[in-house]
Amino acid sequence: MSKSCRLTVLPGILIEMSEVRLMKILPIKKSDSLKVALFRVSLSGDLSDTGEGSVVVNYGVSLENAVLDQLLNLGRQLVSDHVDLVLCQKVIHPSLKQFLGVHRVLAIDRVGAALMEPLRKVTGTQPIGSLGSVSPSSYGSVKDLCTEKFGFKWFFHLIPNEATVCSLLLCNRNGTAWDELKLTCQTALHVLQLTIKEPCVLLGGGCTETHLAAYIRHKTFNDPESILKDGGCTPTELQLITGSILQCTRISHWLFRT
Repeated sequence: MSKSCRLTVLPGILIEMSEVRLMKILPIKKSDSLKVALFRVSLSGDLSDTGEGSVVVNYGVSLENAVLDQLLNLGRQLVSDHVDLVLCQKVIHPSLKQFLGVHRVLAIDRVGAALMEPLRKVTGTQPIGSLGSVSPSSYGSVKDLCTEKFGFKWFFHLIPNEATVCSLLLCNRNGTAWDELKLTCQTALHVLQLTIKEPCVLLGGGCTETHLAAYIRHKTFNDPESILKDGGCTPTELQLITGSILQCTRISHWLFRT
């Protein structure tokens, strides 16, 4: 790896955000872990995206005001439950953000769908999908949080109680080299995930093809009756098929060796 490349592994999750937005976030100082609430429903007050459940509105009452009141009631519950950090996949209404900020609750929105599962694993939360009352069992926690700067980008860093999820940070001054490095790491991680899921591998360098050819040759010449019975072909057809398969494996083996 060249000197211009840098690969950093950090425990937890990095959430990218602008420096201006990051400076508006109030720091949280606690000696113990921080209680976290994770929302997959929009907290923007948009009536078209209120998640699960229903909103009851009396006659003559503004729908927007009713939803905002429900958001503020939700905020009061979060404060009452001593939640320190609110994460939302979508948008949080400015009034709710302000309310939470006044009560020293950190609110981060627009984290995106891609981070929801890693956030669930890191925090141990159950993503909340409604604006109604929140079950205490839905909350999770993180060990700490801080800000990080890499190059010209700022990140909000969630540090877990246990390193169940890590963030891999790739840096390179050259955009083309960075794209290649990113693709290589994505491919390697994908292969690693598949290997962990199904820990089975094939011998390389043409070994698999050689063993397969030997097995087919042995099976065809020593036990052709079982193949003819299940395959519904004649002995001549079986020999032709076997010859074609063996020829393909020889070609494949030659390609691997060259």
